[in-house]
Amino acid sequence: MSDAVLEAMIKQLMSQNVPQVSIGWQGGEPTLMGLPFYRKAVDLMERYGHGQSVSNGLQTNGVLVDNEWAKFFRDYHFLIGLSLDGPEHIHDHYRKNRGGHGSWSKALDASKLLLDHGVEVNVLSVVNNYSVQFPDEIYEFHKSQGLNFMQFIPCVETEGNSVANFSVDATSYGEFLKRLFDLWLTDFVNGVPTTSIRWFEAHLFKYAGFAPTECTLLETCGEYLLIEHTGDVFACDFFVEPEWKPEQPARNAIANVAQLAQANELRTTEIQPAR
Repeated sequence: MSDAVLEAMIKQLMSQNVPQVSIGWQGGEPTLMGLPFYRKAVDLMERYGHGQSVSNGLQTNGVLVDNEWAKFFRDYHFLIGLSLDGPEHIHDHYRKNRGGHGSWSKALDASKLLLDHGVEVNVLSVVNNYSVQFPDEIYEFHKSQGLNFMQFIPCVETEGNSVANFSVDATSYGEFLKRLFDLWLTDFVNGVPTTSIRWFEAHLFKYAGFAPTECTLLETCGEYLLIEHTGDVFACDFFVEPEWKPEQPARNAIANVAQLAQANELRTTEIQPAR
């Protein structure tokens, strides 16, 4: 993302008439942009803000996280989502670098470094055809590392017209969630959960009449927008396709796409750089 697009994005976000702005930085691997990029982003939030509360989240594999990153995340209250699939044999089954070596030790070191600095950390685990066999081991491992806030995402990818062989099938994933629910419920103390699993809590929110924290459980889109590094704005990260892109860009892209999404008219537009 260029400096011009970054400034235009932050300026438009901070101009919205809302009391709180939430930004989630994802990739690829967002730390590849370098720490100066995020320092600049925070400076722009302070420049264009007008009294709002701003929350930042960043999803990372942890490989590049060091003391400077950890201090920055702590000082600016970033919520970090750390990709860690569980114990070494599970995490490294698919998460290998170009040299064929696993990334588990670096991810684990990052988790310890972040927690030691007082950074809020959620662990995000991808459930594939291998890891789906180990709900107990994954859950207990995360707990043992102090990673009590957990998210689990099913891996479902296609290869041509077929489902990729590393994907998790529906039946296995259902059994995984059932066992995970039992583990989560067992850890309640006096009716209060001691660990957090986002998918279960989202359903409880919905059951109790509150807006769920998972957009897939909402009736309409528009709860969040996706902004590409090019400045393209999409109403949903499941609709990042050319057919959703209009011919003409708009200077108030973020507000326009939010209104379209909430009206169930999914389209995209593009942020124009600040001048």
